[in-house]
Amino acid sequence: IKLAKDIQFSPYSLPACLPTLRLASTAGINVTVIGWGKLAEAGKLPETPRKTSLVVFDNAQCNDWLASLRMRLLDTHLCAGISKGGRDACQGDSGGPLMALEDGRYVVVGVVSTGYGCARPKTPGVYARVSSFLPWINNVIN
Repeated sequence: IKLAKDIQFSPYSLPACLPTLRLASTAGINVTVIGWGKLAEAGKLPETPRKTSLVVFDNAQCNDWLASLRMRLLDTHLCAGISKGGRDACQGDSGGPLMALEDGRYVVVGVVSTGYGCARPKTPGVYARVSSFLPWINNVIN
């Protein structure tokens, strides 16, 4: 995105960087998702953005969990959640960032895409894997 003027960063607005090749394989890392989505499946929208901590799972594990829902991840996806449930992105969070902390800065590793319900056990959220789109992103921004 090219802006007419520079953004003034503050403790409430900081850059989220693109991932490096080190984060191309993300299984097992701790991540944070932020958004304005519902607080629960049947819940209401929050008055302020919310964040929660999740873990990225291996796509094979996610495909096992999601098979009964007829969902299948591609290499351009990643999934994150908590195996016992309780924390997740939810309706209204789509398009928001899934970030990992790398060398003291937040890096966007995923973009909220889809899921089945919210915060259900063994039903992680599905995210677009940002590293899969880095060539396109770099082409657009350069």
